[in-house]
Amino acid sequence: MGIGPEKLLARNPRLIYAHASGWGRKGADAHDLSFDYTGIARSGLMMACGEQGAPPTQVLPGIGDELGGSCALGV
Repeated sequence: MGIGPEKLLARNPRLIYAHASGWGRKGADAHDLSFDYTGIARSGLMMACGEQGAPPTQVLPGIGDELGGSCALGV
């Protein structure tokens, strides 16, 4: 899209810009794409929220993105 931190911060210097990896900075998956449901599935959250012996349960959409954003900002 041609929109990077330089352009965004020039327009709004109060903007908080963060860059994070879904799978960490190092390791086999470090450069793989990540999105909400892959994060909550691989973390075990889907299994923790389900019934014993049942398939993984869908969790509120966006919760993985919200948790990731909070962790990236150290909130």
